[in-house]
This record gives sequence, structure tokens and C-alpha cells, in this order.
Amino acid sequence: MADLASTRQLLVRMRFTNAAADLIVGEQGVDQLSEIKILTDDEIESLCKVVRRPGGTLPNPNAAVAGEPATIPARGESISMIAESNLKLASYFLRHHERIS
Repeated sequence: MADLASTRQLLVRMRFTNAAADLIVGEQGVDQLSEIKILTDDEIESLCKVVRRPGGTLPNPNAAVAGEPATIPARGESISMIAESNLKLASYFLRHHERIS
């Protein structure tokens, strides 16, 4: 449980939004530094792409209103280029630190 909270806070400090950090830690399961360390730049780009546009549908909170569909498209969360770049740098730093230690 402590890993989840600390990794989520790390992502927020790297300039991810709270919602994007929750999705990365919760749904994508990146909840430890060791998992960030093994990500390549391409995998980080893919991770951010999945969080930005997850696909699928969600239950519509307004489904009880006449004319509203039962489900709506999952919109995803915004991730800035700076946040994505910071995650790439963190992954590189962790691998570099392991090499020189």
C-alpha cells in the first residue's frame, strides 16, 4: 500500500495529473520504482498513449435521463509532454544508478 501512494506521489511530482497518476498506478500496475526502471522510452510512450486514449466505454452517469445512452466512450486523461519526458528521464536515471552502483 505504501508503494502505491509513494509511486502515485512521485508521478504527481513529475507533473502528471492526479487522475493520470491514479490510472498509471491503479489500472496499469506501475506501482514500484523497479517497474519504472525497466520501461524503455517506447514503452513509456505507449503507456502514456494508453492513459490518454484508453478506448472502451464507461457507464453513463446520466443514463436515467430520457434519450441518454447507457454507456459513453472512455475519454482518458491528459498527459503533458513534460510529464512524459520526466518519466523517461526517471527511468534512465534508475537504470544508470543501477549500472554505476
